[in-house]
Amino acid sequence: MKTGAAPVSYLVVDVDNRRATQPINLYAVSVFDAAGRRFTFSSVADAIHSWGPTFSYDFGWRMGDGSAVDEAAAGRLKREATGLHNANVNTTVGVAGQTRVVLASYDAHLPAGFVRVIVQPFGMDVEVEAAPAS
Repeated sequence: MKTGAAPVSYLVVDVDNRRATQPINLYAVSVFDAAGRRFTFSSVADAIHSWGPTFSYDFGWRMGDGSAVDEAAAGRLKREATGLHNANVNTTVGVAGQTRVVLASYDAHLPAGFVRVIVQPFGMDVEVEAAPAS
């Protein structure tokens, strides 16, 4: 990866809120394998934010892995990260709405399948069982 960041896994979720009476923000999704191991996904915007370069204490640009990058490359990467972030930051689905939400997990090694899915909508302090469409 050109940013030097650790790999992530992605989860693409089609959210159907057409029968709801209030908006929902899909804060987190956890999936479980047959052995009961939990894999948690949250907004991909969080991962994207960590990929961009930052201006460090030594007055230079650094990537998340600590490697130095020149100002021109830092600017290009920062713009790219900002564009990806802005395209994926919305995890809220309005009343009667449907959308696709992209989530990420820092666990890059996922099993071939999952046996249980739970969601934790933002604003709710409980997890809810979810049924995959397929």
